[in-house]
Amino acid sequence: MKTIPLNSYCNVISESNMPANLYADIKKIQEENDKIQIAFSHISTITPFLAKQIFGKLYLELGAKKFFSTIDIKNATHEIELLIKIEIQNSIDEKCYQLVW
Repeated sequence: MKTIPLNSYCNVISESNMPANLYADIKKIQEENDKIQIAFSHISTITPFLAKQIFGKLYLELGAKKFFSTIDIKNATHEIELLIKIEIQNSIDEKCYQLVW
């Protein structure tokens, strides 16, 4: 299992200070490894937009089974975990809405 320490990118994951390559790095490492651990140690917050852009997108691309069997989120605060779950659900809802229309 490969670990990506998010604090090596920044302490606050937001649009204004988010490295453009973070999603690409996560995706590449996930594809090269059976499992990937995304470490939130010392991360104080993540914006809803980026939670959706990273985790919602990964969830839709991988599917539920592969997402939960290969992506391990560690040391995230309860608030960050909840936000990630909400933004995954928002991604699912938007995809379903697009399919209906």
